[in-house]
Amino acid sequence: MRELANHERIELSVFFMTDTGLHEKYVKGYGETIKWDIPLLEGYGSRFLRNVSPTPNNNSFWSKINPGIISELRRGRFDALVLHGYSSLTEWLALLAAKLSHIPVFFRGEVVRRAPGKWFPPKWLKEILLKSWCKRIDAALTINSAAKDFYRYYGVPSERMFWAPYAVDNDFWKSKAAELAGQKADWKKEFGLEPDLPVIIFVAHMRENKRPLDLIAAFEKIKTPASLLMIGAGPLYREVADYCLQRGIKRVHLPGAKNQTELPAYYAVSDVFVLPSGPGEVSPLVVNEAMCFGLPIILSDAIPSATDFVSFGQNGYIYKMGQVDELAARIDAILADSETARLMREESRKKIDEWHYEVSVGAIVQSLESVAGATDRTSTTMRCG
Repeated sequence: MRELANHERIELSVFFMTDTGLHEKYVKGYGETIKWDIPLLEGYGSRFLRNVSPTPNNNSFWSKINPGIISELRRGRFDALVLHGYSSLTEWLALLAAKLSHIPVFFRGEVVRRAPGKWFPPKWLKEILLKSWCKRIDAALTINSAAKDFYRYYGVPSERMFWAPYAVDNDFWKSKAAELAGQKADWKKEFGLEPDLPVIIFVAHMRENKRPLDLIAAFEKIKTPASLLMIGAGPLYREVADYCLQRGIKRVHLPGAKNQTELPAYYAVSDVFVLPSGPGEVSPLVVNEAMCFGLPIILSDAIPSATDFVSFGQNGYIYKMGQVDELAARIDAILADSETARLMREESRKKIDEWHYEVSVGAIVQSLESVAGATDRTSTTMRCG
């Protein structure tokens, strides 16, 4: 958002439905408290809308009810509204209010075609609602190839799609990689890792859909001596720790959850990144972070963005979710061949250059200009909410 706010043609206003993450807070489904250790509100104007939901923390459709968005949009004289989801009542209220106020709506959501979820039980209702939603958005900001397929399926024409990839602050992560490049041995010692063994890293909340036990089972089967570094906490953390203890699995390190200022050192000591997730992922940003450190990537085929990030055999592998033997073989293929690993590191660094904030900001500006031309909104500065 800072990059968008800093653009010379954008006047940005951000409306938050909840303050989750701003203060230390327990979040259902994560099994832990969450609080970012970087400033989240600097560099742009923002407001927190009053949430009148009786159940604000359960992540349901009714957990975010912020009627104030209606009056904000009516008096804001915005050139566009950018929405990031459709799973709460507030987002539907915002869509309706924008349409009534003749404000173009841009949508940049974590979308993928999947089976009906908790608040979309019947398939027919899901189809009606999503077709209705997509019919009413003026621009679809596509975060990955799976999102393109989603919009195409629900009737969004190609001329209303703009490539706005899901990205991290590449400059930050790459600068940290450069800063830590010569400190691998020191950080290995700091973390209690074996100095001469390669390191496999997993970064995720330890929940069922992340399938951390798949990686441990594969680690038991690999032929190349290595260490396994599993960053994260959550409902399965104790089960993972007990599993390793009961089976006597050595060289598995479980330091718990780490925040953004701590993560770079863990990526810096690692040699391959693995995410064995099942359904439920869309475009996990830890993959972007790992690629900024030049790590080869191994992802399960259940991650919709896997084919965007992995060029098979060039910077990593995609394997069939749950196939532990295949996962072990893919890990060995990288760790046992130093030249293959070197080439994969270079390819990961190059590939992630295509996924950065500047591309997404450019897509939003391009879509604003496109819609502005269609609606006679020709001011030099465009107000975006």
